[in-house]
Amino acid sequence: MKKKYFLLIALLISYTFLSETFAQGTETFESPLPVNSTSWTTGSLTFSSSSANFDTDEFVGAGAGGSDRYIDNIDAPATSSTYSITITGGATLFTMQSMEVYVSSIATGDNPTDDGNMTFRGLDGGSEIFSYTKMMGTFPTTFGSTNGFFALDFSALPGVGDVSGMNIDELEISISGSFQYFAVDNFETDNEVLEADPPEVQSITVVGMPNSTATSVDFLVTFNENANNVTTDDFSVDATGGVTGSITGISGSGTMYTLTVSGISGEGTISIDLNGGTDIEDDLGNSPPPAFTAGDVHVVSRCFQETFESFTPGDFMWSSNGVTYTSGTADFSVELFANGGAGGSDQFLSNVTNQATSAVYTLSPTGPELFNVEALDVYLSSILNGTNPTDDGSLTLEGRLSGGTIYTIQKTMGFPTDFSVNNGFYTVDFATEGMADYSLTNIDELRITLGGAFQYIALDNFEHCEEIVSATPPIVQSITLVGNPPATSASVDFTVIFNEDAVNVTTDDFSLDLLGTAMGTISGISGSGNTYTVSVNSISGEGSLRLDLNAGTDIEDLSGNTPPDPFTMGERFIVSICDVETFEALAIGTFAWTTNMVPWTAGSADFGVDEFIGAGAGGSDRYLDNVTSQGTGDVNTIAITDTQMVKMGSMEIYVSSELNGNNPTDDGTLTVVGRLDGADQYTIVKSMGFPTTFGSTQGFYLWDFATEGGMDNSMTDIDELVLTLGGSFQYLAVDNFKFCMDPPDETEVALAGGTLTITDINGGTSDDVFDLSVVGPNLRITNTVDRFQISGAGVVEVDDNTVDVLLANITNGIVLNAEAGNDSY
Repeated sequence: MKKKYFLLIALLISYTFLSETFAQGTETFESPLPVNSTSWTTGSLTFSSSSANFDTDEFVGAGAGGSDRYIDNIDAPATSSTYSITITGGATLFTMQSMEVYVSSIATGDNPTDDGNMTFRGLDGGSEIFSYTKMMGTFPTTFGSTNGFFALDFSALPGVGDVSGMNIDELEISISGSFQYFAVDNFETDNEVLEADPPEVQSITVVGMPNSTATSVDFLVTFNENANNVTTDDFSVDATGGVTGSITGISGSGTMYTLTVSGISGEGTISIDLNGGTDIEDDLGNSPPPAFTAGDVHVVSRCFQETFESFTPGDFMWSSNGVTYTSGTADFSVELFANGGAGGSDQFLSNVTNQATSAVYTLSPTGPELFNVEALDVYLSSILNGTNPTDDGSLTLEGRLSGGTIYTIQKTMGFPTDFSVNNGFYTVDFATEGMADYSLTNIDELRITLGGAFQYIALDNFEHCEEIVSATPPIVQSITLVGNPPATSASVDFTVIFNEDAVNVTTDDFSLDLLGTAMGTISGISGSGNTYTVSVNSISGEGSLRLDLNAGTDIEDLSGNTPPDPFTMGERFIVSICDVETFEALAIGTFAWTTNMVPWTAGSADFGVDEFIGAGAGGSDRYLDNVTSQGTGDVNTIAITDTQMVKMGSMEIYVSSELNGNNPTDDGTLTVVGRLDGADQYTIVKSMGFPTTFGSTQGFYLWDFATEGGMDNSMTDIDELVLTLGGSFQYLAVDNFKFCMDPPDETEVALAGGTLTITDINGGTSDDVFDLSVVGPNLRITNTVDRFQISGAGVVEVDDNTVDVLLANITNGIVLNAEAGNDSY
């Protein structure tokens, strides 16, 4: 008993001695500490700054409370600077009590300013023990009684609490925003906490940056003092979402231990907890430490969320989860803006170096890897440098494979307009945002296009996943036309893209879906891997055709999985002897074009070519629409700009009362007027029966001029169409504009004698132009709406014509009975 009593007395005396030796102290940096010092001793603790550019400086009366000296970075002021103060000289840990700080965006620090942020981090062995960020809007901007300094009390950090009892070996200070200069005065510290209490875990952090697919991860456990008897059974795995893993090893001593967790699998998170009631004790035998459950969480997934925090500003190539990605240009690269990222992070991708409307950016691996995307966060703005988020543009995301578009996600409204949620970022969920679940679709490129007024984009939390190689058969992801073949083509090619390499792909695996009288024959196939080209020839008739993958084929992947599901959602090819303008080959914004030598115009860019991948009629990408000037009562024209005439066959129409045509609706009217030389030839009004779902036509309605409105207008010559929205309709799109040329007929009349009479050549329903070569005594033209260009010799009699008769090159001819004011010569 006496020995134990004396031992306890000795320990108490020793502890008292330590407390008195390493007493609390405040470093004021005044004389006799020399100017330009980077090391000092206070209360028996020795400290050093991390750089000769962060040392003692003197300006009489300029320090906190009117002192003369302090430490600052006047030798190298710069934005985004970081300096630290570290304990040296024997003692290993200390605690922070308080300090006074001055900060300015002026390089010389002439005045205190409030246009940046400051972050203070307590570290132990490089691991973060605590962190506090003082945000813009809380800094002094006048000298006042504190000389422009503010006090930082580590026992009451806003939003963090009391960290004054946390043992650290380094205090790190970072400035961001516009701040360039800062100074520190009255640096108050205390010795390492060494009390008659058990040791406590200060942090459990993930070591390094392991991939989300890693099967083994290390965690660093940091105690506030030396801890003994630390073994694997003192800890447990805290997993969510069905993740499994086990603690397989431990190393370390003193205040730091490394735990290894192996056999990790599943989808979710994993962290390490210190159990309660362990036999861990400090050097004085105090035990047990309290349980700890607030450690770092490691995400376990086949996917990985790239936050861009570990890269250098300006990087446009980076390694993420074992895959190297590139945006291809410094115009879309890593930007540093403290607390400006999603959730208040500091770094993200942006186009801040070269902002522009209608800009296009890409993300893709530098190697042959395929990937898929689960989600990403985007910040969009029409304001230079993205000062505030706005909602006045559109965002198009295209998943591409081997140069072809596999899916498209387009969002035209609903973006944040303030910072209240996720710092102004919008989360795009690839499983729900598009017309299908695209989060499992393999691609090799993600294309990002800005539309409308948007000119600034930031991208954060890029959640990408490894290529899906499952025990299921390959899947056709798309079948699209190669190029933009005219409707009169006798042969066309289709590109077929699978989600993985496919073998045994032959022509008999496919069939043609034919509409109308269209005909065609599958004639050949080429390609390999996941991409094939199928040729179709002997095309004829009127209608359309589509290439489908049949059910029950012997196509299989490289693991022998077969058969793939049938695919019947490919792009259709319009088949016609007439001309069909699909708008696919025209540039976005085009409002004047020529189709088979017929020059057309829509009058202005208010009714011009627009693009939404896969949203056009039959799954095409481009069409005419009024998206730039949409509104009820909107009137749009499509007119020929020379003297030619055509007969309209059909066109496909998409109408909506929703802004930007987000969904097709049936709550308005569409009036179509055919005109010739400014005179109305027919008027068709449709007030119901438009699609209200996308379906196989993507919401387009086939407007057939042979049947629409209850009569056949397909044989009526026109040179202009006028389309007027009524009711609630405000958005209009036109695709697959089909028209027929009206070629002149040629008739040679040779007479040995007598009279030839031409009457009602086309039944009085059309206005064709005929070239007549007359060799004979008489030609009579009566009761016809046709036009004639006549050459030769003889007598031409014009009797009771209903339209003008065009006469030219009459040689030795006599014109009889022409009606004045009605005919022209």
